[in-house]
Amino acid sequence: RMLCETSVYYTPANSDIGLSIILTIVDDFIIVARDRATMAEIKRRLCTVWTISDKGPAEWVINLRVQRDRPAGILKLDQAAYIERKLREYGLDKLPGKRLPMKPSQPVSAAMCPSTSAEKAEAATLPYRSRTGSLNYLRITRPDMCCVISMLSQYNKLWGKQHYDA
Repeated sequence: RMLCETSVYYTPANSDIGLSIILTIVDDFIIVARDRATMAEIKRRLCTVWTISDKGPAEWVINLRVQRDRPAGILKLDQAAYIERKLREYGLDKLPGKRLPMKPSQPVSAAMCPSTSAEKAEAATLPYRSRTGSLNYLRITRPDMCCVISMLSQYNKLWGKQHYDA
């Protein structure tokens, strides 16, 4: 078991089955092994402790779609379905896509925070924290958005309409 991440178990490369990784998510296991024989051995060992059922290769894991290209040795994770669901939820699904998640010429700042009672009341009606929280989950597969998400999240306590529109 890893000390820094208690839901991840591994066997070292010099073990009898070589390097393998087992991720646990509630009552699910995701096993990463060098080949099918190693995978079968890990499953056999798990069966000696728990009753397990093999659901086959993972297609979805915590809102991440798993795609494999075994001949090329490529494993891809994406959140396209999550992104589409959130765009629909926030009524943004009809907007044209953009290459950059935020205009570089449009930095957010404390000067955009509401200062009058009317501005604060208007900002309170906006689901700013909900949106930044949804964006935060995208950091897993969208490192290109990390900077923007960090910038916007700085204003989760006090945001204005300009932060929301950014």
